[in-house]
Amino acid sequence: CGGTGSPSPSPEASPSPSPTEAPAASPDGLEVFPLQQGYRWNYQMRWSIEPTTQDDQDLPPEESVQSVEVYVAQPQAVGGAPASVVEWKLDGDLAQRSYFVVRGRSILCLKRIQGFGEHMKEFTMEPGQPFVRDELQVGDTWTWEGKVNGVDAKQRFTVLREEKLETPAGTFPTV
Repeated sequence: CGGTGSPSPSPEASPSPSPTEAPAASPDGLEVFPLQQGYRWNYQMRWSIEPTTQDDQDLPPEESVQSVEVYVAQPQAVGGAPASVVEWKLDGDLAQRSYFVVRGRSILCLKRIQGFGEHMKEFTMEPGQPFVRDELQVGDTWTWEGKVNGVDAKQRFTVLREEKLETPAGTFPTV
């Protein structure tokens, strides 16, 4: 989700509180994506691209490691209402800024900015697009219909499975 003008990264937020042991039941959507200013997540992504054509079979796979930093920045107004701002940095460069509100037991994205400078794209969703829903169960489906920058849009979501995610901070249930 995003704003207008030339956005710039917010000042560094304070470190996130230490994680606590996750409950055995499916996680509460509003608990697994907290929107309090200062929360921060850091990831290391390892990826590879392997040759797919016969001509390139002798080439080694291209491999890379990238860092992703996600943090909740200072809230900003969107449409006159306060919105939580979540920023994503890829290898230290601001890559995306999203603006969220909590409505009932869902987190909705109102605006998203992807890229910056001359490559910036801003997307406004009306109504807000569900990003996280509470009490997800395997098999749940829902459809969002609305407008993105005034153009009709439709997305269908399905919860496929539950998994456990192992991290240096612990093991967490996911859907």
